[in-house]
Amino acid sequence: MVSKLVTDTATMLEKKATAKQTGPDAMDYPEQAIGEPFVKNPKMSMRNVDVFYGDKQAIYNVNVDIGQNEVIAMIGPSGCGKSTFLRSINRMNDTVESCRVHGELSLDGEDIYAA
Repeated sequence: MVSKLVTDTATMLEKKATAKQTGPDAMDYPEQAIGEPFVKNPKMSMRNVDVFYGDKQAIYNVNVDIGQNEVIAMIGPSGCGKSTFLRSINRMNDTVESCRVHGELSLDGEDIYAA
């Protein structure tokens, strides 16, 4: 009885492993964005934003617009730069001596890092 159960389970797992996927895989279309990264008349706009802590680059070439009253979500694994990105928008990294922000972060068309 146990032998038949093991054989049936192995057969079922093999069928699942070799079954053709019916839906698209996100990796089939890595260049496509969900939604639009740029909006007409953005409230906040980021262009070519790079963030460094000393010699370590934490954020690479971010380009995105956020519209008036728009809600966004940032999803990613630990250490991918979500908090660094938010700290840069809020200028909280100004207190970190080794931090440098390159690129343009604009609020209502005004660069928040302009001198």
